Amino acid sequence: MCCAVIELVGGRIKYYYNKPQFIFVPNDTVPGQDEAAMLDFKKLQIPVDDINRLFSCFLEIDTDGSGEISLDEFYAHFKLKRS
Repeated sequence: MCCAVIELVGGRIKYYYNKPQFIFVPNDTVPGQDEAAMLDFKKLQIPVDDINRLFSCFLEIDTDGSGEISLDEFYAHFKLKRS
């Protein structure tokens, strides 16, 4: 999975975050990836590493490259059965 490996160690949950595969670069031609998005990230004080990690996860889940995550892509990525 792209975002984290989670395991239970001694009754506590440990998270191991994977390094991002992609770097978020503002791009005004892509909805949601413009300079305004970067300003929102800064307002929310989201660290650059986290932005890149989330962007990498998004690109991995968006298998058709549409720029959106469909329900089918979501269920497939997380190996969930639609009900």
